[in-house]
Amino acid sequence: MRIGLILLAAACWASVAWAQERAVEIPFAPGESAVFDIREVRTRTSTDQGGPNGESRIQATLQVGGAGAPYNATWTTNSVEADGIVVNGRTPGAASLLIGVPVALTLDDSGTPMAISDWDGLRQRIFQAVREMTPEDERTGEWLRTTQATERMFSSRSPATAAQQFFPAITIMSLCQHKGLAIGEPLRSETQTANVLGGPPIQTSVAFELQSVDRQAGTANIIFTSSLDPASAMSSMRETMERVLRETGRDRAEVMAEFEGVTLDHSTRAECVVDLQTGVTRTVTHNVSISMGVPGARSDRRVITVTRRQ
Repeated sequence: MRIGLILLAAACWASVAWAQERAVEIPFAPGESAVFDIREVRTRTSTDQGGPNGESRIQATLQVGGAGAPYNATWTTNSVEADGIVVNGRTPGAASLLIGVPVALTLDDSGTPMAISDWDGLRQRIFQAVREMTPEDERTGEWLRTTQATERMFSSRSPATAAQQFFPAITIMSLCQHKGLAIGEPLRSETQTANVLGGPPIQTSVAFELQSVDRQAGTANIIFTSSLDPASAMSSMRETMERVLRETGRDRAEVMAEFEGVTLDHSTRAECVVDLQTGVTRTVTHNVSISMGVPGARSDRRVITVTRRQ
């Protein structure tokens, strides 16, 4: 009888220990004053005409402060490398591209960008740079209408949408942060994704899955996946197209021809390694695949490494 009780107690202890290891809470707690070095390698491929292809590299610094959400953060892009050209803070004109310029923003309890502190000022700076970099002979009536329409689209964006668009590395880092998950039990939900061009939000299916926990290394491996509902995406795109037509005065037949045969299949997969102590992502490989039907397909891969300064 005594042996049976001992075995039962051992079994209960083992099951509890296994359950504790299997279910893991990873709160986002970067510290009251933390500095992170960010390195991103981005590779884009495209089969559609005029689509982006090639590799770029970004080095940046992220400072995070505060005892809790909302966190005060400062992002500084230190250098950008593309097509063999490196632009850093010492490059003439770099400030107009916001390279070497600290930008203040706030983060929520998962480290997701909530708002750019001076969105109006940043927006004005961006379009001032666009005007300065456009030669006089290219500033046609169509260029002016398109630029003004784009400015209005930017103005209509919410602070959160703008922050997440302009700081994609932070947004991608946050995908797997502040999570409570159990190994082998994906957490699935339905949500909405903002249309960054100003159309209605798009219905989206998302899932998080804890793959493994390495206590010795102090990390957890988490996978995030999402897919846009094709019908919702096309509906949102059509409304965006109508808005572009209204605001730019472009010929309807010409714009409709550009969308002929277009469908949209958009999926995302992020493989994250998250620090168990701070809840901050250490590395993330983020892949976006887009199939557009007749025009072709695109892929966008970002490998982001996050290193905390000691």
